[in-house]
Amino acid sequence: PKRDVAVEVCCDPDSTSWATRNCLYNGERMSYAFAESRCEALGKVQCGVHRQTYTACNKDDGGNLSWKWTSSSCKTKAKISFDSGFIGRTDYPDPDGAGKRNVDKGVDTDTKNFFKVAWDHSLPNLPKSESECNSIPDCHSVSDGCICETFVSDTAVFESAGELPP
Repeated sequence: PKRDVAVEVCCDPDSTSWATRNCLYNGERMSYAFAESRCEALGKVQCGVHRQTYTACNKDDGGNLSWKWTSSSCKTKAKISFDSGFIGRTDYPDPDGAGKRNVDKGVDTDTKNFFKVAWDHSLPNLPKSESECNSIPDCHSVSDGCICETFVSDTAVFESAGELPP
């Protein structure tokens, strides 16, 4: 949400009318915080995914619909490959008004974008099958891996630079 990669979509907080874009120029991008402040300056709020957008600003320079910020939630989960133990990122946004979860192919449940992880040896064996995956709380299996909830832990791992491994 800190990068300028999407646009604002403003809604009247007490209305179910169409959402609006208030672009200053075609192809404009902004951070989520800037999108919120633009909507607030207009007496509106940043919309959730359930609201449709209507404006000439919907098209970017290439004629494609632009990415829009949303106030709806989106969970980031980890997909562990059964074959390699590598992980991939998967996103689970709230469904839109039609009940669809619009997710980029690079981060959907079918992602093949895996990367190597330096697993802590104290961790239990990684799941190698659907049954092993489904036995882990907060995880479920897909054809080629195990998708698990992620949790953020804000804890210092090292107290000083002298504790870093060589």
